[in-house]
Amino acid sequence: MVTLMFRTWILFSFGLSVSSVFSQTSERDSSATTSHPIAADEWDRPELPRITLLVWNVAKRVAARDELTGYAKGCDIICLQEYVPGIQAGDVPHSEFASSFRSWFSGKSTGVCTISQQPHVGSMAIRSRWREGYILTPKMTLVSTHAFGESRLMVVNLHGMNFQPFFTYMLRQQLFQIAESVEQHKGPVIVCGDFNTWSRRRQQLVDVALSDCQQVDFPKHEHRKTADWFVSLVGGNPTLPLDHVYTRGIRVVDPPKVLVTKHSDHAPLKVTLELATP
Repeated sequence: MVTLMFRTWILFSFGLSVSSVFSQTSERDSSATTSHPIAADEWDRPELPRITLLVWNVAKRVAARDELTGYAKGCDIICLQEYVPGIQAGDVPHSEFASSFRSWFSGKSTGVCTISQQPHVGSMAIRSRWREGYILTPKMTLVSTHAFGESRLMVVNLHGMNFQPFFTYMLRQQLFQIAESVEQHKGPVIVCGDFNTWSRRRQQLVDVALSDCQQVDFPKHEHRKTADWFVSLVGGNPTLPLDHVYTRGIRVVDPPKVLVTKHSDHAPLKVTLELATP
């Protein structure tokens, strides 16, 4: 509780204060395991659960279907942003979708989607309190719990607030919502997605909010086309990565990979992780 209060004080010291959290949730089960420190010898046990994670902002491109199908092979959990239902090919084992926008013209929705090989044991959708600048749409976050042996893994799939070139209070408030959920969970955690960290100040907000987590170190890469940046975020730094994976109670067992795409302005991220025993 002290940790959460301290983190909240730091987050709100960056600028304007915001009002209380407002979210839409649909929760099936909020069960969690008992807290357990990670001992060094636990990493050496061969029965520790391993998962392969794919994270990708598919930019609402149905044309990315073939790439997604190929990259999804062998993955246990797939976290997608700017997802359009039907973009995946073939059968999807288990999935949760939270819509942030529905087109008046086509009737199609877009949002965040978490796909997993095993059914989740609980899920919750969180809508941002604020809406994006001129497009007036909220950002959605999916929080799901997955059973791997005796472990209860929390996966947070988020799309960060974006169109706010001069202030950071919208992103700060969204991160506070996420940090609160992570703080309450006592098992391993993955927080991943498109954080829209196009400035160092924004990256600092993320690092403070997720100070209990470790950031997965992906190879340096270029995510976007420069022209896209100029149109959407004047003053944004195109050399900073937008997409990240943070973990707690988990270690990386294989070198993280940045995959190639022809269709999205975000590169898919892929990594194999190992969970600690509960």
